[in-house]
Amino acid sequence: TERSRKLNVDFKFIKGDITSDLIHKRFKENAPFDIALFVGLSGWLPKSELVKHIRWLGQNMQPDGVFVTDSFTANTYSLSGRFVGYKAHYYEPEVYRAIMDFCGFDGLTATQQTGKDRINHVMVFEPHNFAEESAYGTQYFHQTVSPALV
Repeated sequence: TERSRKLNVDFKFIKGDITSDLIHKRFKENAPFDIALFVGLSGWLPKSELVKHIRWLGQNMQPDGVFVTDSFTANTYSLSGRFVGYKAHYYEPEVYRAIMDFCGFDGLTATQQTGKDRINHVMVFEPHNFAEESAYGTQYFHQTVSPALV
């Protein structure tokens, strides 16, 4: 938009399947990223695709970049949604932090804001220093989430 140009802010909107190699190739043209938004999406991707995409993103962030994402915890309506065909994935904040940590973001220092309904948890992560391995996310992920995804 005109205002973003005046502020020297560059927005690019790419439409497609964010888990596909083709879209990752298009995303890569603009990497590394200063800010990444992944809000309202985590519950709709299969866990293996979530991990694949977030790991890719973790490897394509600026060292001082910021990743904003959210997770949802199951609530009473989630069972009724399953009956009508919705296949969502719900993550407690601690589990989601561990997944993000495993994928290249610092799960221990992430900030979190939980909504009034206590089911939506918005978190802000910074990338890991890839020179060091994070035992937090790796151990937690292997033990509790799914060893088959690694």
